[in-house]
Amino acid sequence: QVSMRVNDREYTVIRPLPEGKTGLSWIVTDGQKQYVLKESYGDLITPEEQTRRQKLNYHQLEKAGIRIPALVDVDYARNRILKEYIDGDNVFELVLRRGLDDSIVLQLYDMSEKAESAGCNIDYFPTNFVLKDGQLWYVDYDTDPYTEEWNLENWGIRYWSRTPELELYLREYGTEFAG
Repeated sequence: QVSMRVNDREYTVIRPLPEGKTGLSWIVTDGQKQYVLKESYGDLITPEEQTRRQKLNYHQLEKAGIRIPALVDVDYARNRILKEYIDGDNVFELVLRRGLDDSIVLQLYDMSEKAESAGCNIDYFPTNFVLKDGQLWYVDYDTDPYTEEWNLENWGIRYWSRTPELELYLREYGTEFAG
């Protein structure tokens, strides 16, 4: 069994999650609960800066009232964050299997309004959302300053049903999603 540390605590890896834009993630356990452990890597910024941004973004999203997993711990030395694991259905898989009912899309628009009011866009690609007990969760902490070009209406919603944009994505990348 592979284990990973976050500060002074050790966690056993249950399974990796698909690679994201800003880091690698795993579902881990401390023997009691499951968590998501994310290790940042540098793309346009250093891993250290990415880890700091994750914490700042978490607080911005929390203050905006967007439903997100709780931030449990931050390990700056290893560029890792530990967050609550939301055990639900990944929205991308739901879109591919059966589509989404109106109540889910309404929750998405509510999140979008909250994000815009907070001056940010969230990453609206459906792999970043989980549906649990009828509630939509944004399980990523990534945000960018708000621009109309990258808001829900002009970009994100295009991937929430079997649109030409989604079909093109599937042809290019398949159904294996990056979470």
